[in-house]
Amino acid sequence: MRFDEIAITGKRKRPNRKDRVRRMVQKHLHLKADEATVSEAEGKNTHLEHLEDEILNRGYEGVASSIAYLKGLYNMLKGSTDEVRVTTKWDGAPAIVAGPDPADGQFFVGTKGVFAKEPKLNKTPQDIETNHSDVEQKGETVSKEGLRSKLRPALEHLSKLGMKRVMQGDILFTPDMLKDATINGEKYITFKPNTITYAVPAGSDLAKRIQQAKIGVVWHTTYEGDDLASSQARFGAEIDDLNSTPDVFFDNADIKDVSGQATMSAEESADVKQAINDATRYANQAGKQIFDVLQTQDVKDIAVQLKAHINNYVRAGGFERDADKYANDFIARMEDRYAKAIEKLKTDKGRERAGEAAERGLKFIRDNTEQIKAIYGLYLKIMDAKIHFVKKLSKIQAMPAFYANADGSYDVADPEGFVAVDHMGNAVKLVDRLGFSKANFAPDKKFG
Repeated sequence: MRFDEIAITGKRKRPNRKDRVRRMVQKHLHLKADEATVSEAEGKNTHLEHLEDEILNRGYEGVASSIAYLKGLYNMLKGSTDEVRVTTKWDGAPAIVAGPDPADGQFFVGTKGVFAKEPKLNKTPQDIETNHSDVEQKGETVSKEGLRSKLRPALEHLSKLGMKRVMQGDILFTPDMLKDATINGEKYITFKPNTITYAVPAGSDLAKRIQQAKIGVVWHTTYEGDDLASSQARFGAEIDDLNSTPDVFFDNADIKDVSGQATMSAEESADVKQAINDATRYANQAGKQIFDVLQTQDVKDIAVQLKAHINNYVRAGGFERDADKYANDFIARMEDRYAKAIEKLKTDKGRERAGEAAERGLKFIRDNTEQIKAIYGLYLKIMDAKIHFVKKLSKIQAMPAFYANADGSYDVADPEGFVAVDHMGNAVKLVDRLGFSKANFAPDKKFG
């Protein structure tokens, strides 16, 4: 069973009915949006995985999904937005949930605490004072006035949007947060909701909208269900049907390349095609069976350790580009792990059982060393293709963003990263984990 490269190479091969992986890719690319379900989203299910980690998290289905994401991103930057939607991470705070309570239809605002067993829904000003009162910690009063000062205008003004669904977002500013600043000789209106300072050219239409608003918010997640506790999260937020009011500046987190900044050149397009086709080649080289076996209970820990071993490289500041070295390092890691596990056991019987398990595990690794090398090669190729997209998407900025320094100067801030969402509602992180330089994309003899 092999991956089909037709979506990238432009050469349409004869479909193979037995090609399960190609069909899985097509399923990820073309499932209708109204059939989509969500598995995780910020607020309720907070953990998002890196795109390349999905091949270890979900086996062969994860391989198909990762390649489908890459193809969808490629097509998106070529002008089609039907396969994958991408949102960017705004550095807003605090996170806010708002909309009509499914139980009674009454408008509420709140924090992520609205999903707790005893939800804190604020439907009146008094609810805010009660649900978010000051607390005592170690004999000292901890004020919640900062949160209350954001929730009050949120309750008053977001209700004017006529929201028909519950959405989650991040507060960007309230009027007291707006500041004048001069950056590189240009005058801006700035606000700093968290770490990043956002800047809008003074006197622009956008600046006037922001200065007129009583609150600013960016929406990124939608919830659907008969009650909040069991509601399902869907990445993305439709805002076209919200009422327009000068009191609220709002947007969603979807990437909007209105100026064509992320359009790929012919050379970039060729590089991305090659990276995706290299990933396809490594997927075929590894084969379906190894991924299926790694998902079985007997050796599932090995898949977990493969991921942990890669993360060790991340923490060390770089990915090892030598597949042989990676495999040898991994064998040494597992030998050490098994030995330490055996040492902790107090009985001979327990050590004997653990020793037998270690032998089975090490035998599996040694018998499948070539496949493990191919898995690692696939991991790197998916990551390389992803970094092309991250760098290109980083050129799209809805608002200039900066880090403010203590001396009054500013450094340009790149986006924290992106979230790619497929039509099944699944989502993955797109992050430049190491800030790769161009040298990282150079073909390696071991992975050529």
